[in-house]
Amino acid sequence: MLSFLVSPRIYCRHIEIGLGALIAEGIFLGLLSSTASAAAAVILFIMMGFASGIGNTCFDSMVMKECPKMHQGLIFGLLATLSNTILGISMFGAGMLLEWIPNRILGLIGAVGFIAAGVMLLAFNKQISNKTENSLKKPV
Repeated sequence: MLSFLVSPRIYCRHIEIGLGALIAEGIFLGLLSSTASAAAAVILFIMMGFASGIGNTCFDSMVMKECPKMHQGLIFGLLATLSNTILGISMFGAGMLLEWIPNRILGLIGAVGFIAAGVMLLAFNKQISNKTENSLKKPV
């Protein structure tokens, strides 16, 4: 709900901001997995939702920018189908893992996954950006 205050002000650097939001979401999840305070947990959930909203807005904006209008319905439908399927599978897997791994440790593992994915994708994006810049600078 709070991300709508910031999202309209994001005009560029959608990839970097979106991946930064993913990393922030992972950090908040990691903090949440170690907090014992209910009030702190509520604040961390709000901050996670804020980061998630900004990240989703950035990624949706990139898809809208790159995808022709006539294909956007299909693309967004496929993305929603994939993300909901993956969410269901991950929730099932997490439920199974909770039989052997304590919930706080499992939350921390998820947080490390978010952070690692964000950092690796940022590094990959930087590498691609550098290659693109170098190829544009070469004389023909």
